[in-house]
Amino acid sequence: MKTTLLLVPLCLFAFLFQSCGSGTTEHAGSGKTMILSSSGEITTLPDEASLTLHLQCLDKDIKQSKQCLLEKSEALNTLFKTYKIAPEDILTTSINQSKEYGWQNNSNVFQGFRSSITMSLKVRRLAVLEELYPALLTNENVTIGNLAYSHSKLDSLSHEAYQKALANANALADKLVQKMDFSDKEILSIANVELPAREEARGGAVAVQAESNMAADASSNRITLNYGNVYLTRTLHVEYRLK
Repeated sequence: MKTTLLLVPLCLFAFLFQSCGSGTTEHAGSGKTMILSSSGEITTLPDEASLTLHLQCLDKDIKQSKQCLLEKSEALNTLFKTYKIAPEDILTTSINQSKEYGWQNNSNVFQGFRSSITMSLKVRRLAVLEELYPALLTNENVTIGNLAYSHSKLDSLSHEAYQKALANANALADKLVQKMDFSDKEILSIANVELPAREEARGGAVAVQAESNMAADASSNRITLNYGNVYLTRTLHVEYRLK
């Protein structure tokens, strides 16, 4: 889930600061600035999963092929009800019917009519998945694919990741302020999209830019999966005025 909302209003982070920024106009020509790009990462265990199911039947009679698919599909829906999977968590993505041929004795031989349906399934409790998955594997008409794990509270985790990104940016900014012999810093704006370099009114100097290396891949917001953990990364671009 990629967020494109501009996070310029600093009131969202009032608990971290004693005052809120009031936009860029007030700060025009007020001195040197720098922009830091920093990421925050949250690691947690998944609590839900999603997978794709492909159900198919092959028969030389087109009506029998279709009837087989209807019966197998109904049996699958009954299985879902057994594990209390809600209808809104079952999404049919495609239904197809086609002729199928096979190469035999140097000729193309008609095998039958293949009827198939593809659906996306969300399992909101991993304990259910542990029982449902073997049941699906034993169904010879079902192919399982795209098993992926996630977390039900991604919005809350995303907020935590943004707070970590801001803390990382501030920590790096403090070090840079000290190294560049400035006395202090002030946040001008915060965004989760890249901020343009600001030109100063006096001298037209381009703003100082630096990038935090406190988290990998500061250029993207992503969720990756590794060894059963969900990794949620969020990136912020913070502009500071140097004092």
